[in-house]
Amino acid sequence: MTQSEIRSEGMVIFNRASSVAEIPIQTQPGHEHDQGWTTRLVNTAINGSPDLLVSILRLAPNQFHPAHFHPDLGELYFVLEGSCEIRAGAEVNWVRAGTAIYTPKGTAHSIRTKDEGVKVLIVFPEGDLGKIRKVWVD
Repeated sequence: MTQSEIRSEGMVIFNRASSVAEIPIQTQPGHEHDQGWTTRLVNTAINGSPDLLVSILRLAPNQFHPAHFHPDLGELYFVLEGSCEIRAGAEVNWVRAGTAIYTPKGTAHSIRTKDEGVKVLIVFPEGDLGKIRKVWVD
């Protein structure tokens, strides 16, 4: 398989989250008050995926992922562990593990934890992180 075939189709990948290093969100360009860590599992840079980005967002107790929206893409959150407050559009819900949240493109959303941390699976229908625009909401 050539490198161009890998980039256009992606490669099959088995990636255990426990074997991938977490990256502090504060080290990435973005909102100065964004908190937590990300574990990147599937995307163009990892396995050539052109159409899927999958990562895990982990927030410790009393952390915040500020309000933002993606003007071009919807996003799926799936709570893996713990609980948190999710704001999506006009709705605010306290959610626990096993809850899926879909935010359509252009819908502002945020995550806040209280006494318990949370791990949230994040899925975008785009593999290239550079093509996922994020607009912060004050």
